[in-house]
Amino acid sequence: MSELQILFDTELNVACVNKEKIIKVQPIDKDVLYKFIVGIDGIWKTIQDYSEKNECTWIPNWQGKYIVMVQAKKINW
Repeated sequence: MSELQILFDTELNVACVNKEKIIKVQPIDKDVLYKFIVGIDGIWKTIQDYSEKNECTWIPNWQGKYIVMVQAKKINW
């Protein structure tokens, strides 16, 4: 599997709480589905289930260190 480059519309910091963020990945290939997940303090939340869209909108609910993960899979694999 290829590596994904995850991009944010602005830097993540304390001022980002309760403000909309756009997370985007560079498309790695055609016919790929992307799933966006964020985690904080061991709690994970899917913010966009598998979709052909390579970007999603996310609003951080509280201050802390988040982990952002994007999974990608071929459509007919």
